[in-house]
Amino acid sequence: MIQKMIIPEVQGAKEEQNVKRRVYDALNVLIAAGVIKKEGKQVKCHQIDKFSEEERKEKLVQKKKLEKDISNNATHLAIRALQVALIKLNKVQASFTTINTIFLQLCIEHRFYKQAVKVIRMPIVNIIPKSQADDLDLAIYFYHAGEIMTECKYFKEAQQFFQDCLQFQFKQIYEVHQEAKKKLILLNIRKGKFSDYKEDKKQSAITRNTSDEVLNVVQL
Repeated sequence: MIQKMIIPEVQGAKEEQNVKRRVYDALNVLIAAGVIKKEGKQVKCHQIDKFSEEERKEKLVQKKKLEKDISNNATHLAIRALQVALIKLNKVQASFTTINTIFLQLCIEHRFYKQAVKVIRMPIVNIIPKSQADDLDLAIYFYHAGEIMTECKYFKEAQQFFQDCLQFQFKQIYEVHQEAKKKLILLNIRKGKFSDYKEDKKQSAITRNTSDEVLNVVQL
């Protein structure tokens, strides 16, 4: 009689253990597949991807392109706003400012070279650096201007800007100074090598530093 009562209990316990084992096996499979994630005593479900692997990759590429387009549009608007501001400022007082250098750096970073050329060619009159910091900023401006003119194939103007950059020698811009030397050498080689090397026919509107002129910096 006692045996008959014990046997069903033992069989029930074994069946319960089998059920638990199957559940744990199923959970382990889902965890391995990345469908669910076990965090302590909690189990969190991940959303099952409705797309194939190829479709998922394609949509990821589209997302990145859209994000890049949005970023480029925002950058273009910012560059355009700076360009307009600098042109208006130049009409009032044709002077070099720290914004000129910031503008060129932004244009180089995002390859907006044509927008930069319009600002580079604005007349700059009477620049007198007030401090070594202004000198450094002006030297970096000349270097970036040379880079942009090279990209736009205005090689003669690029040479002049690199030469202007070499007038300044500071420890803080040692690498810039060396790069300006290298690019000036390459432009000279190009001038000697190619017979079709031509100076830009459009006269640059930039006023150069001569013995009769004194360059004046306006800090904003």
